[in-house]
Amino acid sequence: MANLNGHIHGLCHRLLKYPRLWYHKHKSRRLVNQDFSLFCNNCTGGVILHDLSLRFNSPTINLNIQPKDFIKFVRNLKEYMRCELEEIHDASVDFPVGRLSLPNWGDVCIKFVHYSSFKCAKEKWEERKNRIDWNNIFVLLEGSSFSSELLDMCAEVEYPLSVMGPENAEFESAYPFYHGFKWYNNWYSGKSLDYRHIFSLKRYLDDFDYISFLNGNKS
Repeated sequence: MANLNGHIHGLCHRLLKYPRLWYHKHKSRRLVNQDFSLFCNNCTGGVILHDLSLRFNSPTINLNIQPKDFIKFVRNLKEYMRCELEEIHDASVDFPVGRLSLPNWGDVCIKFVHYSSFKCAKEKWEERKNRIDWNNIFVLLEGSSFSSELLDMCAEVEYPLSVMGPENAEFESAYPFYHGFKWYNNWYSGKSLDYRHIFSLKRYLDDFDYISFLNGNKS
């Protein structure tokens, strides 16, 4: 049964490859702002850029940063971008881990979950860091659970910011940048990137109007 389900999913993926490409190409026509730098705490940002067929103009691609570290990072972005990316040896994981250290603010731990080596991760980090457009930066935080204390920190970020998380009427009222969605109720890691069902053209993250956000509309 598992093999049959795998074959069905594989077949649907092949059949829907071009309709899904068409959907995202059609969606990208609304995008006016084409050359921005998107900073995100996980793979959601990279998938958005991939779906829009845009170049990666920030180093936060194919990695994971814990929300508290990520907000600390983007609140002091220029300072952390001047820091040397150092390797952390962690035998408990099978991917490279790096660190940015800033006096008075502390370390930011970066998990390069889709890289084969720290050398490769650092090369891509430096390459994409050099593409940052400091006049056209957007910040996206995505996750399954947030506290009001963390969202208060988010409010202090100087760049346009949006947060994707579970439905929460209190947060959505108090924080204009907070966007809550029902599908977080049955959340699993990477769910935002998945298609809503095997025949869907839309990912879960497409519920968020990221085109308006990246065009500079108030989120």
